[in-house]
Amino acid sequence: MPATGVRHQHRHYKTLITLVVAMTGGTFFLYGIGKLSPVVPVTPLRAEARTAVTWNGINVRTHILGTARGFYHYRIDEAGRLSPSNAWVDRRDPTGDGTIQILITSPSDDGGVTAAQTKQLSALLGNLRKDYQIPKDRVLTKR
Repeated sequence: MPATGVRHQHRHYKTLITLVVAMTGGTFFLYGIGKLSPVVPVTPLRAEARTAVTWNGINVRTHILGTARGFYHYRIDEAGRLSPSNAWVDRRDPTGDGTIQILITSPSDDGGVTAAQTKQLSALLGNLRKDYQIPKDRVLTKR
């Protein structure tokens, strides 16, 4: 085997290690530079800037199985299980009126609710009203 081949046998490992060390050092350097700048919220170029939603009301409506659900922030199913929608997780209000939409899925055609749903709804309304200072007269129900 030629002497030059033995001498450069592991050069790709050395190159890879050098790149990893350089990139790690560069990352920490840029992170340190970023910490020196004042704290200003930055909006990525491809994202939309969202404004903070001010919740000022709650709308509760029932939904009969097999019909279109429509938009909601929270849904309470037939067993009383509470599930937030992606709109609630992202704090979006497509209606623009600041009303939290709650949907109760009714197992019967008359739109009646179960005891478990009533209990879950009562707890949810209490928490939302307390967290967002929503008065009782701003809680609306629809059937």
